[in-house]
Amino acid sequence: MSRHKVPTENPATTFAVGWDTPLATYFAQHFTEPADLDDDPEELFWLGGTPCELPTTEDLTAALAQYGAALPAGLLQQLDADRLAEGAHFNGRPATVLIAAAALDAANPGQADRIREQLRGAL
Repeated sequence: MSRHKVPTENPATTFAVGWDTPLATYFAQHFTEPADLDDDPEELFWLGGTPCELPTTEDLTAALAQYGAALPAGLLQQLDADRLAEGAHFNGRPATVLIAAAALDAANPGQADRIREQLRGAL
């Protein structure tokens, strides 16, 4: 799994993107920084939390555009390199297989097709 912090205009927030190998998806997380150590961060958005949700950097870019966020080209290239280095499969990950099977009912048709393809390769 990779994770890269992305600078934001607001220092009170944290924005990170990366490749989640077990779920075979890119992700993006944007949170507020808690003002107090006893407080929890507030999630502004979290994309790529389900199997095969954002399988390409193009999918990640399109999802981020809905929030008015964009990534530098160099970071997109690094994310592609992360995916290639770490792989994109469910093989050897029994928990991911269970999570993916459970996610099928809620997945959109394209995501469901990608999950089924991954499950065929993992069984």
